[in-house]
Amino acid sequence: MKKIFKTTLILMLSIIFINCDDDRGLNEGKFNVDPESGWIDITSDNSSKKINVASIICSNLTPQLTTIEIPVTLNSSTNKNGLDVTYEVEELIGGNPENYITYNGEFRFEAGSLESQITLHINTNHVFSSDISFNVNLISTSRTNVSVGLSDNSKITSTNVIISLYDLEGTFQSTSVIVPTFGGAAAPAFTATVTPIDGQSNQWNLDTAWGTGFIAWATGSAGFEGLLIYPSIIEIDPTNGDVTIIGNDPDDGFGDYDTGGSGTYDRCTGILTYTLDSSFFGGIVVDVEMQLQ
Repeated sequence: MKKIFKTTLILMLSIIFINCDDDRGLNEGKFNVDPESGWIDITSDNSSKKINVASIICSNLTPQLTTIEIPVTLNSSTNKNGLDVTYEVEELIGGNPENYITYNGEFRFEAGSLESQITLHINTNHVFSSDISFNVNLISTSRTNVSVGLSDNSKITSTNVIISLYDLEGTFQSTSVIVPTFGGAAAPAFTATVTPIDGQSNQWNLDTAWGTGFIAWATGSAGFEGLLIYPSIIEIDPTNGDVTIIGNDPDDGFGDYDTGGSGTYDRCTGILTYTLDSSFFGGIVVDVEMQLQ
């Protein structure tokens, strides 16, 4: 009889310990006394959002972006009666956010749900003339037993939103490389990589402006393959979208051959077009058209 009682007691204690572990797993052991207590935070991997203006204003890109959605999670065992949450939009760069988005400063976790989201409505008629950055910060909840994040600041309670005028980062494939100096001859096609320059909102590095094989083709000498590839800086005027190409190879040993050029970038089609100048052979002009991949 004692043996049976001892076995039963061990089983009961095991069940109790398992239940305690389960409760701890739901909310990291922070709010075990009250099953409706907990905290809210920005759903993981949503601490920043980068948006290209093209996705807002270009009708050929579908679906056209009209809202910015930020998922929020309620970390609690249950949500019987619903929960209201307030938030703020904090201006950083580009002026008052109310010029280009509308929002009401609050959202709700419906009863029974532990997932919700902040929805910001974009003013698609706004004239975007500069890069924009703002924060969306969770502020408070309608119940004292649900906090915004945790006191140790270990949870994400703010999202940084960036709306960029131009997003050229990636790989471009040339669709046309014509050399008027050589009677309109077509030079070899090429791919180029474009990367943003740190601290500059309207400049990007272009690893080659006419391709790694251009000089080998122009001279007829395979020994020039991969040499004098014309690395450049692309600069876009934020007021009109005009492109300036700045030669960026000062230590090549061949003098100032990469004298730059100018062109345009169509953010709705991803097509970059420019005329490139060079001091080779007394001056070479190259017309390039590239498509963002």
